[in-house]
Amino acid sequence: MLLDLEIKNFALVDHLVLEFGSGLTVLTGETGAGKSVILDSLSFLLGSASAPDGSSSCRVAGRFSPTPAVKEYLDAQGLPVDSEELLIVRERKNAGRTTSRLNGSLVSVNQLKALSSLLVDFHGQHQSYGLTRPSTHLPMLDRMGGSKQAQELQHYGSLYREYQELLREMEEIRSAERGRLREAEWLRMEIEEIDKVSPTDGEELELEIEIKRRAASEELASGTSNALRSLSHDDGALSGVTEALRAVRSLVRFDPQLQPLVERLESQEVELQEVLRELTDYSEELTLEPSALDDLQRRVENIKSLCRKYGPTTADVLKHRQEAARKLDRLENSDRVLEELAAKEIVLRENLTKSAQKLSKARRKAAGDLGKELVSELSQLAMPKVAFQVEFEALEEFSPWGSERAQFLFSPNPGQPPTPLAETASGGELSRVMLALISILSRFQSQPTLIFDEIDVGLGGRTAEAVAQKLSRLAGRAQVLCVTHLPVVAAAGSGHLVVEKHARKNKTTVTVHVVEQEERVTELARMLSGDASKKQARELATELLQSIHP
Repeated sequence: MLLDLEIKNFALVDHLVLEFGSGLTVLTGETGAGKSVILDSLSFLLGSASAPDGSSSCRVAGRFSPTPAVKEYLDAQGLPVDSEELLIVRERKNAGRTTSRLNGSLVSVNQLKALSSLLVDFHGQHQSYGLTRPSTHLPMLDRMGGSKQAQELQHYGSLYREYQELLREMEEIRSAERGRLREAEWLRMEIEEIDKVSPTDGEELELEIEIKRRAASEELASGTSNALRSLSHDDGALSGVTEALRAVRSLVRFDPQLQPLVERLESQEVELQEVLRELTDYSEELTLEPSALDDLQRRVENIKSLCRKYGPTTADVLKHRQEAARKLDRLENSDRVLEELAAKEIVLRENLTKSAQKLSKARRKAAGDLGKELVSELSQLAMPKVAFQVEFEALEEFSPWGSERAQFLFSPNPGQPPTPLAETASGGELSRVMLALISILSRFQSQPTLIFDEIDVGLGGRTAEAVAQKLSRLAGRAQVLCVTHLPVVAAAGSGHLVVEKHARKNKTTVTVHVVEQEERVTELARMLSGDASKKQARELATELLQSIHP
């Protein structure tokens, strides 16, 4: 739900702050007063590229009450989620560059556009003509299927993407036959080069440590020899501790308090003997052969060369070797691989067929229900004798939405066979069909804020009254904003905004203000007669408001 909208320096608007409530809010004003600017600013906020006066800066901010679907999307995108409100701000600088923020975090235009469909649903004369495109008809039927149909669509979509990837892989194998031998030879050379060195994961670090040790082998040998002499010489540390132990042990019989010292000296003697043994082993293992160091350095260089080509680490080299082997196996055994993929294709096609059949069955049921409900809805919109049906056509191949296409057929008059909407319905009829469809679909799926831009153009009399009633009922299930020129529609609103254009000192600006009570009567009287001062028009306006809001 849209809570409020702030517009700065956008087209003819200097600064506006608009608050919106639930239910039906209508926007009215003289032709050319700038009503479209309000909707254009909202479109800009939600990712539209269009913004007037490319040389100037502008700012639009909107505060929304997020639905569970919006929160789920934000969470999936790693964007901040506030349970109470969602604040979107989009600015354009003088250079034409735009920045967008959501609850303070930067977001991309694509993220805004994806979020837009969850927040706001725009409908106008040009959108109603979108009903004539058969590509929009299957999604409408699927929406009537609710969550179960949505889950099946998701399952089908997953199978379809896997199927397309399989076909792509098979085509790559077939089309790459010409270059297969050359690529296979290149892969063999890469594998042979890596196998010749046969590095292990993390070996370069181990070699660096070993090289550092080998390079200091003379110093290590000399130091170890000195340590051994200091420990094992007749007057060395071990002999001294042994003599001390013998002396103190002989004194224990005179003074038992010396026993702890005996134990400590015994421990030192054992420790020194262990150190002597380990130093002796270490000394024997040391090698002073220069060739051993050269061999290690050559191996390090060989490993570094591999890392420069396939790295940057030995883990990456080994991963490249594994991938090269896999590609080589596929090239050398392309016929076998194709047979395996063909078998997988058969299974996938069977699963796709089953899923597409489930979708089709649900759509045909939805088509029957939609036909009945649409006829009923249109009878309430002064179209009592219409006929409606859905024509299905099987496709030769699978598509992203199943194995069929659908087209809405419509007849506004008795005795006239239903034909495609584009060939039958007028602009006014299309607007009413669109309104009826939205009203029906809103019962099957939660709706974002619905915005209608002059969908009542060309309507009047009882038809206009029926549209007003339909919008009012729809506003009971979703927030509705409606730009209108019809007094009866304007009177149906629970909120009423008037858009006005002012020209002062060579500058034109657009303002918007809320009208209530007498101001609203004045605006409706203007719409009824074109002259708000006429007594009869004001009386009609008052009667109209009282009949709708007794």
